[in-house]
This record gives sequence, structure tokens and C-alpha cells, in this order.
Amino acid sequence: MKRRMSFLEYLKRNPIMVSFCLSTGIVVSCLVFYSRYFNGPISTDIDDWAGFATFCGFSLSLISIIFIFMTYRSQQELSSILQFESSFFQWLEMHNSIYNECKVDIEKYYDENDDKQTWFDKIKEVAGEMGYAKEVKEFKANPGMYKAHVGDVSTVLRVALTSRTNTPDMYEIMQVLGKDRIAKRFEVAKTNLK
Repeated sequence: MKRRMSFLEYLKRNPIMVSFCLSTGIVVSCLVFYSRYFNGPISTDIDDWAGFATFCGFSLSLISIIFIFMTYRSQQELSSILQFESSFFQWLEMHNSIYNECKVDIEKYYDENDDKQTWFDKIKEVAGEMGYAKEVKEFKANPGMYKAHVGDVSTVLRVALTSRTNTPDMYEIMQVLGKDRIAKRFEVAKTNLK
């Protein structure tokens, strides 16, 4: 069952309609003020017109302020969308390059008999061979020397194996999956990125 949109939700989703209604209301109030101010025929007195012009100028400045505010809000929204897209595509490009560079050799970096630290040391070696910092501290100290750091390589491995960026411990996941399933998932991930 489709939920009905409230009036405030409608206004948030239709800012052009809001600005049109406000502008129309201000113009109508100018016309009402004109008819009440002159009380009948058009005045020839300059003071009458000065008062009317002041009211209209104030009303038009309100319309301008409304449009400036709406432009500012839409620019903020657009900026946040562009920032997200930029970050997302940089992340995707970096991860794609890791997939392309990484010759996934399960034998080289994964042995079911390795303990967690030995396994992670192998991941660091793979990262170093690909031009990534083996330690996050190294990358933060000299970001220009590396493409990224071992954490980014680990994230790519995590996404390849689980299709998620946040998971339980990777070592434990790999222990549960086993070598054959790990190799299959890496191949699927590489195929999907081509």
C-alpha cells in the first residue's frame, strides 16, 4: 500500500513549486496593497507611488532572498552528491587497479596452516609488490610514495570474497571458505570488473 505524501514532504520534493507559490503570493499581496493604498483610481501623487514602490521593492527583495536560499540549498545538495560520486569513483578506480594488478596467487599469500599474523604479513608483501604501503603509518608519513596502503588492499580482498566492505575478520572468513572457494570468488570478482 502506497503511503500518501505529507504536505511538508511535498514541499521538500518540489522546491520550484514552493518558490512559484511564494512568488505568486508576494505579487498578489503587492496588487492587494496597490488596490487598498490607492483606494480606487490610479493616483497622480508621487508620494503615493513612492510608498507603493517601497512596498514592491521590499516584496521583490523577499522573492530574491527566497531564490538565493533555494539556490544555496540546491548547490549544497549538488556539492554533497558530487563529493560522494568523486569519492566513490576514486575508490572504485583504486580497487579496480588493485584487482587488475593483483595476480591472485592463492598459494603465494594463503596457506590454511598459517596463523593470522603470518597470513597478514603475506598480504603486506603482496601490497608492497604492487606499490602500496605495507603499513598505514608509512602511507600517512609519505602519501606521495604509495598508491594507497595495505588496508585498501585488504578491503579489495574483502569485497572480492564477500561483496561487502564491512565484515567479520578476513582471516576467519578465509578459514571458513577454504582455498577452492576463495579462488572461485576471486575469479568471479575479476570477471565482474572487466
